[in-house]
Amino acid sequence: MRLFLFLAVAVQGYRESKRTYTPYGHHVATSGEFQNYQVSAGRSIHRSNTQRQYRFAPTEPSTRQRGSSNGRCKRGPRGLMGKTGPLGPKGDPGVCSPASCSNSNSVSYSNQQSPEDAGLKAAFSVTLSGAAFDDIGETVLFDTIVSDATNNYNSQEGTFTAASSGFYHFAAYGTQDDKNKPLHFSIKRGYLNRQFDDVLCSAQSNGSYQTSSCSTTVQLEKGQKVYVQLVKGDLFANRFHYTSFNGFQL
Repeated sequence: MRLFLFLAVAVQGYRESKRTYTPYGHHVATSGEFQNYQVSAGRSIHRSNTQRQYRFAPTEPSTRQRGSSNGRCKRGPRGLMGKTGPLGPKGDPGVCSPASCSNSNSVSYSNQQSPEDAGLKAAFSVTLSGAAFDDIGETVLFDTIVSDATNNYNSQEGTFTAASSGFYHFAAYGTQDDKNKPLHFSIKRGYLNRQFDDVLCSAQSNGSYQTSSCSTTVQLEKGQKVYVQLVKGDLFANRFHYTSFNGFQL
């Protein structure tokens, strides 16, 4: 009986010596903390015959030398710069004068070429960013020009003037400055006699600091004006441009 127990222990020791442990398997096999009632130590042991198999990825060496056994090489020094290619053609100098090109908000054209001749169509965007506007019945004077490449918007009058006949699209957005004052504004098309100006679209808001908008597509004759009129309430202004007016030629 003693001989049998001795042989069993010897065989078990030989088997254990041939096993490869993962970090977790080694902990289970040596501590015995999870044996019998939670996890079997044998489940966390690899029964492979090689040390090249890992349960976890092996640590990569920090540097690699030329001629190393893994076949990878250390990056060498950067080579010399190649030959410079030929120069490209000179660009178009444009049609604006040096003085006018320095103004980022507008573009002026030479006497020989108009915006229409240059193939540009009217497009503008203006906003309120300084002070609220509350002149009821008057044209809204937007104080900030975001873009107006063809200079068709007059910030002093608050009007857009069509430089050529055609179809145009306009949109206006307004936010109440005072929650106790209902807001109402309109986009209007002007004629020679202002009493005949017609309303293209309107928007109103009775809520608390609500934003309302309207948009329209209309045919204009050369020289006709389009503007936003405040009918009731007041318009909010700040740097986030909640109140704006924009349009472009189709």
